[in-house]
Amino acid sequence: MIKREWYLFIFILLFVLSLAFSISITMDVFKVGSLNVNGARETQKRALVFEMAKMKHIDVLFLQETHSDAGIEADWSREWEGEVILSHNTTLSGGVGYLFSRGFTPTSLEVRHVVEGRCLLVRAHFEHFNVVFINIYAPNNGTERKHFFEKLNDILNSCDQEDYLFIGGDFNCTENEILDRNHAEPHPVSQHTLRQLVSLMTWWTCGEGCMQAADNTHGPTLEKTESLWPDLIVFMSLSTE
Repeated sequence: MIKREWYLFIFILLFVLSLAFSISITMDVFKVGSLNVNGARETQKRALVFEMAKMKHIDVLFLQETHSDAGIEADWSREWEGEVILSHNTTLSGGVGYLFSRGFTPTSLEVRHVVEGRCLLVRAHFEHFNVVFINIYAPNNGTERKHFFEKLNDILNSCDQEDYLFIGGDFNCTENEILDRNHAEPHPVSQHTLRQLVSLMTWWTCGEGCMQAADNTHGPTLEKTESLWPDLIVFMSLSTE
């Protein structure tokens, strides 16, 4: 029997997130969502995640804390009707991945395990443009998190400015504790590094990348969305049509 609490929790999260992450690219429309599953080694819990993703018509679902390993990777692929890409940490912590729906059909996918079990980059190739998805599960330790954000900064700097960029996940840190916490951020050093990262992402979406996209008839214009969830930062692409 699937626990009722799981069902309600995941339903509410996906309902909120799927409202925020609709995008349109030329004639194709797909939804992007993000969910920390807090462990998904049990078949029943994975089934619930799959059911909710299909119910909300989510085409690209970012997952954090999958607690997956090579031993159950085949189970994920067998149970989900689309494509599954996982990056493992341990069976007790970490792990990130994507669920791509059967209807999400780029011509090809490039996969890069930036940090095993914590940062997974996928570049989806379409006929006239590319979309980059970066899924984040930042470390809980403040010093490790700072170094992790610095590495992510390097990754962003290496991305092609012609690509459309989606970053989502669990950052385990807040940019603005007044909005997202009822107390000060416990590790201000990693918060400072996160703010530098956000500045870079803001430039990406509102700087040259935005101007280039506005002149591109084959792809969407880039816009920045506000943070919808503590520890969740999402930048998304929206069509001008």
